Amino acid sequence: MSEAKSENKGEVSTFTAAEIAKHNTREDVWILIHDKVYDVTKFLDEHPGGEEVILENAGKDSTSDFEDIGHSEDARDMLSQYYIGDLEASAWRLYLAAEQETFAVVAFAN
Repeated sequence: MSEAKSENKGEVSTFTAAEIAKHNTREDVWILIHDKVYDVTKFLDEHPGGEEVILENAGKDSTSDFEDIGHSEDARDMLSQYYIGDLEASAWRLYLAAEQETFAVVAFAN
């Protein structure tokens, strides 16, 4: 829908998975965590675990990796300063459908 933060206060920008996927370079890094979109480009040099782990997830859903690490409450609170919007609801439904289809193919492949 929108490549930038909404100018209207109180209105949350929404992004499709395709829009998020475009932001996958060191100069422009967006990640998705729990259906929320974060522009973490300026955080790369500050990330305690190094920039590589973020770059591996650039333009992708990073929820599993974020939760697997066991981030502190401070780290979770820090996310808010990089928040730019939400995953578009219809995009989420398509994402879930794709994940379920992949699971079905893998589950019945044997």
